[in-house]
Amino acid sequence: IGFLMEPPEIWSPKSEELLQIGKYYVPYDGLKEMLGGKYRQLPMQNFLFAKPLSSNTKPSEKTKKLSIVVSMLEATPFQRKRKEIVESLLKTDWPIDFYGRDFKPGMPDVRVKGPLDLLKKHLALNNYSFSLAFENNGHDGYLTEKFLDCIITNCIPVTNNPSVFKHYPKNSFLYLDFNSTLETIMGNIKDIFSIPITPFDSPILDSKYEVL
Repeated sequence: IGFLMEPPEIWSPKSEELLQIGKYYVPYDGLKEMLGGKYRQLPMQNFLFAKPLSSNTKPSEKTKKLSIVVSMLEATPFQRKRKEIVESLLKTDWPIDFYGRDFKPGMPDVRVKGPLDLLKKHLALNNYSFSLAFENNGHDGYLTEKFLDCIITNCIPVTNNPSVFKHYPKNSFLYLDFNSTLETIMGNIKDIFSIPITPFDSPILDSKYEVL
């Protein structure tokens, strides 16, 4: 049994590798042309979580407002838009902490925290009310650990994948439309700093139940 977590534009296995697997689980229908009839759809299959990610602190009880864990890859339109947004955010003075392999500690910007070990991702989420959890693409059902790790840590994810509306309750996430202009997206991110957090406390617990 194989689990195909990424779309072909990000990772495309060789045909001989595909033939070695009897059945695949895929997060959305966009992969079926690669697999013929050897697949079953299982949306949001990124269900393995590291134990340190757990958190019992409500979003309204956290001491920091916003983080982002991100790479600066450019393989997909969503990745290129994400990079453009991050570059624009670095030019602001907004209280956002930046984590990721493309950020080096000691950069002039004190908000840049640098890369994180996989088992220490909770450091970028546990104490933050919100986190920008931008996916690599907008395929239906493609919600990865970027979104789910936020839910597990009671950190409100800010996602760019509209399929989230099908699966999770309102007020357990925020949505940014990547088809919008950069100016509009930047304005929406700035608005996060004035959003009341308390209404998110109960819905995010409901979402965590759904994930688990």
